[in-house]
Amino acid sequence: MTTSHENQLPELIALTGLDGTGKGHLAQHLRDEYGFLALGASEIIKNVKSQRPHLKDLHPDEATRQLKEELGPTFITDTAMAQLEASRDSHTGLILDGPRRLPEIERFKELGGKVLYVNADPEQRFKQLVERGRNDAPRTIEDMLARDAEQLQGDPTDRNSLNMKAIMDLADDVIMNRYTADFHEDAVSSLKRLK
Repeated sequence: MTTSHENQLPELIALTGLDGTGKGHLAQHLRDEYGFLALGASEIIKNVKSQRPHLKDLHPDEATRQLKEELGPTFITDTAMAQLEASRDSHTGLILDGPRRLPEIERFKELGGKVLYVNADPEQRFKQLVERGRNDAPRTIEDMLARDAEQLQGDPTDRNSLNMKAIMDLADDVIMNRYTADFHEDAVSSLKRLK
């Protein structure tokens, strides 16, 4: 079943896109307003990484690469699905926030999930990233755009690299976050069309 009868949204939703597009805020909205289990790909990685001392000091991207070698290329989606199954009585479905590698997206779609790619204006995204205050925030908009270019293209020899252009092509819909009050409503309308 891929549709929640209670809210008429797809039961399995992946939110993907570049950094700072508002995926996390949308995931929280869907959790709070529609009863979804909302899990972040980065939190899943962090939790699994914490159980493996040999990965402790690695950069998150390198740790993720090694985890995919150890656990398989779809461990994020598979972990999220296992958590949904364990708590199905408490949730209307699953929001997976931030899967950004092709095998994860392909697996999610194989399970009947819908993928929503969230896009946003680069200047607004840069502002969001700076306001977050994370230590990996770009120092300039040019730094962010250079990082975006790498993430959009990926490494053609590595299916587990960040290849956001290919992921956008696989998405069931692409929406634009203009950082207005209408964003959540626009996203929900898009998801309802995908059910």
